[in-house]
Amino acid sequence: MTNLNLGADEAILLQDSNIIYDRGKWNDSWGDKLILTNHALIAVKQKLLGGSEVFRFPLSEIKVVNGVPQAIRAKGDGGHYQLHVYFNHGVERFTLGLSDDQEESRSIVSALTSASDKEKQTIRMWCDAISCAVLGQPFRAESYGIPAAQPSTGSPVKDLIGTIAISAGLVAQPVSVNHRPAVAFVPKKEKLVEATKRCMGCMAPISGIQGTKATCRYCDTEQVI
Repeated sequence: MTNLNLGADEAILLQDSNIIYDRGKWNDSWGDKLILTNHALIAVKQKLLGGSEVFRFPLSEIKVVNGVPQAIRAKGDGGHYQLHVYFNHGVERFTLGLSDDQEESRSIVSALTSASDKEKQTIRMWCDAISCAVLGQPFRAESYGIPAAQPSTGSPVKDLIGTIAISAGLVAQPVSVNHRPAVAFVPKKEKLVEATKRCMGCMAPISGIQGTKATCRYCDTEQVI
């Protein structure tokens, strides 16, 4: 078992045990691992002759543009979608399957869902999870078919998610309505600004609301306006 050397206050939030950590080499293949903690994104690369190598990327090194961490869905060299994470040192690329948590709870993965849609949904989940971890916000795992974490469960991971949510002031407050739990959210007011930029994939013009994600209609690269 690979030793991740996690810190005393570090816990795993999301993981996938069958991905490709794309380093642009001929021997890149399925079987690598991707792990998100509250401090870092960790890739475990399987070596060709056995063993593994751990690559640790601190969340503090992820680029943030207009308040949005740069974890996006984009096409890789082979034309398939990948998770691209922009760090200060450059871009790290990952080809994803279903996460381990999704494998355990397949309510979102129906027989009618295409492989492409499953791929996009998994990447979108990782983008959201990374963004939440970088910003110290709660990750809504239940929206991706993963059972929602509850505080004081005895699980360090679930308790950590609840702690982050409470400390950020973004956790929903339980309200009793006819003896059934309800959730109330206070919307955050933000000024919407339209902007136009060049697509990072094909340099075509792309427009949208500043700070939001948009997909280029020419090359399907997802990016932040």
